[in-house]
Parts: sequence; structure tokens; C-alpha cells
Amino acid sequence: MGKKGFRDLIVWQKAKDLAVTIYRVSEEGALSRDYGLCDQIRRSAVSVASNPFLLHRERSAGRTEDATSDCL
Repeated sequence: MGKKGFRDLIVWQKAKDLAVTIYRVSEEGALSRDYGLCDQIRRSAVSVASNPFLLHRERSAGRTEDATSDCL
């Protein structure tokens, strides 16, 4: 990846957009009233966006074997 950061990764950009969309959708309707389910869905969306960042960080530190298997 060279000098590029994780924010330059298309996969991270799409995952972030998905998380933002999920937060918006979960603010309304029946889902917003089911706090447990709403919270779980939101945390999952954030987790998906975090995986490319974590992989990038581990690869930048030279730990590719552990990083790749942890994100699968």
C-alpha cells in the first residue's frame, strides 16, 4: 500500500458508508425501539469498517500472517 493510509482503501470507504447508512436507518421505526437488536446491528457495522483498518495497521507493522488470518 505504500504511503497510502487505510482511508484510501475502497473497502474501508464502502464499509464506512454502510455503517453510516445503518445508523440512519436504525434511528427510525420499530428497529429504534428494540434497543438490543439496534445496538448489535450498529456494533456489527462498525466492526466491518474496522477490519480493513486493523489489517492495514498490522501489515504496516510487518505482521502479515497474523493479520490476515485474524480478519477472516
